[in-house]
Amino acid sequence: DRGANILLALFTFYLAYVVFFYFPYPLIAYGITAVNWKKVTLFSIYASVPVMAIALCVRFAIQFLMPSVAEVTLFDSLDYFYQRSWLIPGYFLSAAFQEFVTRGVLQTWLLELLLGKNKRFWAIFSSNMLFQALHTVKGNYMAVSTLALGMFWGYLFDKTGSLVAPIVSHFLLGVWILYVLQFEWIAQLVG
Repeated sequence: DRGANILLALFTFYLAYVVFFYFPYPLIAYGITAVNWKKVTLFSIYASVPVMAIALCVRFAIQFLMPSVAEVTLFDSLDYFYQRSWLIPGYFLSAAFQEFVTRGVLQTWLLELLLGKNKRFWAIFSSNMLFQALHTVKGNYMAVSTLALGMFWGYLFDKTGSLVAPIVSHFLLGVWILYVLQFEWIAQLVG
C-alpha cells in the first residue's frame, strides 16, 4: 500500500534525523569522508562489475525464456537508456541520499546499538530491511532485488567505512539495471 510506504519512509527519515543530530558521532563515523576516495571508488567499481555481469545474464535469460519479453532486445534497452538519460543526475542524488540514510546513519547506529559477535551482519541486515521495505511499492521484483543489492551495499560500507563505495555502486548498478537493462519495465510486462 502506497500510504503505508509513505509512513514507513517518513519514520525512516525521522529516525535517521534523530540519530544523526542527537548522537555524538563524528561525520567520519557516518562514512562522510574523502580519505582514500580513489581507492574506495575503484574497489566499489571492481566489486560491482560481477553483479552487472550477473544482471546481464539474467536479462538475456528472461529475454529468451519469456515470449512476452522476447521482442525487447538489448539494443531497444540502449534506446530506452538514451531517452531517459536526463534522469541520471537525479538518480545519483537519490542514491546518495538513500545510502546516507540507510548505511551512513542507520547501519552505523545499529552497529553501535547491537551486541554480540554477529552484530555487523545484523546491523547490515536490519538497516537493509528498512531500505528494502521502502522499495516494495514498486513490486516484488524490486523488493527482492533491493534486499540482495542492499546487503551488498551494506557490506561495501562496512568494508570501506566510506559512503563513497555504496553510493558509487548504487549509482552504477541502478543505472545499469533500471535504465540500460530495463528490469523495471520488463517486470511490468511480465506482470
